[in-house]
Amino acid sequence: MEDYLATKAKLLGKIEGPLSYAVINLDQPEFRQFFGDFNSSYISYSLDNTTADIYCTKYEFSADKTIFDLVTPMGVRTVIFSLPGKFNLINALAAVGGGFASGVDLDNIVKGLEESKPVPGRFNSINQGQPFAVIVDYAHTPDAITRLCEATKDIAEGRLLLLFGCGGDRDKGKRPLMGQVATTMADFAVVTSDNPRNEDSSDIIKDIEPGLFEDRFEIIENRKEAIKTIINMAQPGDVVLLSGKGTENYQEIKGERFPFDDTKEAIEVLNELGYKGLSEGN
Repeated sequence: MEDYLATKAKLLGKIEGPLSYAVINLDQPEFRQFFGDFNSSYISYSLDNTTADIYCTKYEFSADKTIFDLVTPMGVRTVIFSLPGKFNLINALAAVGGGFASGVDLDNIVKGLEESKPVPGRFNSINQGQPFAVIVDYAHTPDAITRLCEATKDIAEGRLLLLFGCGGDRDKGKRPLMGQVATTMADFAVVTSDNPRNEDSSDIIKDIEPGLFEDRFEIIENRKEAIKTIINMAQPGDVVLLSGKGTENYQEIKGERFPFDDTKEAIEVLNELGYKGLSEGN
């Protein structure tokens, strides 16, 4: 953290003059030490700290959007933002600060936010009219799974059901950590294959197992069957997270890439359950 803050301070030291701006997140206590060292103007933002220049008075998360009241020095607007989750909202507030620092007016800032599209493979919602959320995300490390689950809890009314695996020919040390995070953060986890590459999926799963605990998991090596199982487990208000592959349209096994797409697989299962409406995601 010390090196990180030192790098931030070095960057801020290069910003000089009243027409130059630093945009600072007040929700990070470590950043407050910078306020006495500015050689420039600054704009602060926060999720709900009303001492910031930019903040929210209320916000509502759902699987496919965030609705929030944006408070700025130039006025208040209600924004319908198509990127769900608290982390996306915080990033949006930072973007608002950057917009003001660049001289963009409030109306165009709001227009830009409302025209934003989700990044493919990142927290993409699949909506076929089912009474539970299904989300596809690329998260494939312990830290990324943790942040994904934390963001999902903002929208979950019921259980958080997580599907995950670990890639082959990659860091074996993270595998038990993935199991630990999954069974800590989610209400139930399904362990499956990812891209085993030149390893056997069963061996990778064995490396994950020491981190799993209690009875909050099931092991289903076949990813297609795992997706079908976890979606069939979902009840109204639950959130199903399909993590690890995002927009990848293949599984890499023993040097070959076989067609496989989490989104298409999920839609097929939902259609089999009788849900055939709306959209394939964001």
